[in-house]
Amino acid sequence: MGKSDLNKSVGIIKIKINDQLESGTGFRFGENYVMTAYHVFEGIVKHVWKLVMAIVEQSDKKEAIYQKISTMFSRSSADIDPKRQALPFGHLFEYLHTMGLPIEVFEEKWKDAVNIEFGVREGKTTAGEFNFEYNIPFADSDHDVVVLQISKGSKGLPPPLTLAKYMVADKVHLFGYPIGSTEIDLSSDIKCRIYADNRELTGDVTKAIEWWRKEKRRPVKNEYAVCHYINDNHTDTGKIFLHTSKQFERGSSGCPAITFINEQPVVQLMYLRGYPEFCYKEGTFPPPQYLFEAGVSMPVVTRLLQECCRQIMA
Repeated sequence: MGKSDLNKSVGIIKIKINDQLESGTGFRFGENYVMTAYHVFEGIVKHVWKLVMAIVEQSDKKEAIYQKISTMFSRSSADIDPKRQALPFGHLFEYLHTMGLPIEVFEEKWKDAVNIEFGVREGKTTAGEFNFEYNIPFADSDHDVVVLQISKGSKGLPPPLTLAKYMVADKVHLFGYPIGSTEIDLSSDIKCRIYADNRELTGDVTKAIEWWRKEKRRPVKNEYAVCHYINDNHTDTGKIFLHTSKQFERGSSGCPAITFINEQPVVQLMYLRGYPEFCYKEGTFPPPQYLFEAGVSMPVVTRLLQECCRQIMA
C-alpha cells in the first residue's frame, strides 16, 4: 500500500456546531471503524449531551430518565467525561422517544453535523464520504481516543489500516490534513522521530526550558511537565513524544503515524497535540527542537480496546 492507497484510508472529519466548522483527521481500521482524537469529537458530544439534559429537565418524568441515563452512561453528573467506555447515544435517543420526548433535534445535530471524507484531493472527495452511527463504540478522555462506527449499510468503505500491537520503530511517517485544509492533497511528514526513552526526552526538555529562560525570560517548567515517560517509553496515559515538521503544527489531531512492515502500513501512534500548549494558543513558537508533539501509543490503545471493547478488535 503506497501513499495513494493511504489517501483512501485517511480522511478529514468535519464537525459543524452552531454554524462553526471544526475538523480533524481520522483513519479507517477494523470492520467499519474510524479512530481519531477524542478532543476532535468532544465538542459535538458535549453539545448533544447539553441538549439532552435541557430537554430532560422539562419532562415530568425527569427523575426516572436521569436514573436511566446514569445507568447507560455510567455517569451521575450533569457533564460528560468518558472513561474507557462506550457512549450509547443511539440507544439513548430510542429510550427518550419511548418516554415521549422529541429526538429529532438530536438526530439532526448529529447526522447533519458530522461526517468524514476520504481521499480528499484539491478539495474533492475521491474515496467516499460517510456519516457515523449515533452509538460510539469507545471513548476515553484520559488517553484522548475515540472510536466511531461508520453508518451501517455504507458501501465502498476505504481499506482499513493495521494497528500496531508492539512499537517497532523510532521513525514514522505522519499522514493527515493539518489545519483542516481540504484544498490540498493528503499531507505527509516522512521524517518524524519518536523519543524512544525517557533519558533522551528529559535531556531535550531541559534544553528547551533553559532556552525559554535565557531567550524569553519565561519560566516554562510546568508547561513541559507532561513531557516525561513513566514506563520508559510512554506516559501513564500512553503518550509518546516526537518531532514533526512545521506544517503539522496546527490541526493535525487524529493523524496516524505509520511505519511500513513488509511493505504494509502499520499505525504506531495517533497524533494528539503539541507542547507547550501556550505556543499554539498564542501563535508564538520557539525553534522547532523545543516543541514536543505528543501522540498516543497504538499498542496501548489496542490493549485498551481488547480490555473494554473486544468486538472492535474482532
